[in-house]
Amino acid sequence: GIVAVVVAERAGTQLKVLEICISCRALGRHLENLMVLESLRSMPIFAGCTEVLFCVNHGPRNKPALDWFKRFATTSKQEGIATPGWHNVSPDAIAGFVADHHISISRE
Repeated sequence: GIVAVVVAERAGTQLKVLEICISCRALGRHLENLMVLESLRSMPIFAGCTEVLFCVNHGPRNKPALDWFKRFATTSKQEGIATPGWHNVSPDAIAGFVADHHISISRE
């Protein structure tokens, strides 16, 4: 079945990640990095982007997502990851992470 959904849109040279949903069946298996980052890298709208921005919301149910995000955030559009809003992950960091792991993800 479907274990993750990543929703993004392109705005100029920015790729804006609007939503990420990962099934509880997949969480905690240390696959989040590969699923999310390879999904982004393989999107046709990823090519040529200079920024990948994540819309970060805060709340008690988002703690695992915030912990995950802190490992990849390079800069912030605001004052830090503790601040809700748009936060940047380098497209090169995404491509490099995926290239270092030999994976295959199927899409529907």
